[in-house]
Amino acid sequence: MFDSHLHVDCLPMEEMEMMVLCGVNNVVSCMFYPHVHVDIDSLLLEKHTERLLKFETWRAAQAGLNCFHAVGINPVAVPSDYEVYLEKLPDFLKEKEVVAMGEIGFEPASQTLPDVSEQEKLVLSLLDIAKASNKPVIFHTPHAPELKKKYTEKCLQLCKDKGIPPQKIVIDHASGDTIATILEAGAWAAISIQPWRRLDAADAVDLIEEYADGKVMVDSDYSCLRSDALAVPKVYQEMKRRKMSPDLIGKILSDNPARCFGLPR
Repeated sequence: MFDSHLHVDCLPMEEMEMMVLCGVNNVVSCMFYPHVHVDIDSLLLEKHTERLLKFETWRAAQAGLNCFHAVGINPVAVPSDYEVYLEKLPDFLKEKEVVAMGEIGFEPASQTLPDVSEQEKLVLSLLDIAKASNKPVIFHTPHAPELKKKYTEKCLQLCKDKGIPPQKIVIDHASGDTIATILEAGAWAAISIQPWRRLDAADAVDLIEEYADGKVMVDSDYSCLRSDALAVPKVYQEMKRRKMSPDLIGKILSDNPARCFGLPR
């Protein structure tokens, strides 16, 4: 199985070992710098990226996980001098561990860059770099339902304006309010299962049943907040309980993320 979005530096070894025992063998770790009221600069983010690519990849391997990475500037952790990090980003995207840019996008609740118009300028700069790298882009979308659809549509439109092909776009934290919009655009819809998102494995499988033919993935979005490392295996068990076909289970939990990120199953 494949957990297509988590933050590996937040995972203790015991949780990673449990994931492997439950059948998860591949993960994509997205860029995020945990902080509260702490200034972030580009040098700090650069060192954090290097730690993720080298140490955290190695640490995950000790537990039996193949850890791949998405790098970029998370909208809730924007360096004050982010232009400096943007200059380093093309080189990070060339690293063998890196399969995507992300997570990027919009978050009106951001403490580090609360001005949404400035967030848009940052996203546009990141999309230029992503297009040049030919890597998929993983988008964060806000948790609040009244904002999720608005910013899902905005991310899709900005990608269209920049000429990013739909098959290179991943809209994460997809919900019942946004999944149809994402799939109709030809992008990948990733469903995040976390206790605080009020979306569990049964809810995810409800969406999978309805949109089984689409480009759907699931992930734990395991972070420094309350999270469930076994979110993806729980989806597997719920799909089996509903007697879904092995082909469909394999498609959603393994084949789709492997196709999206250009990885072997």
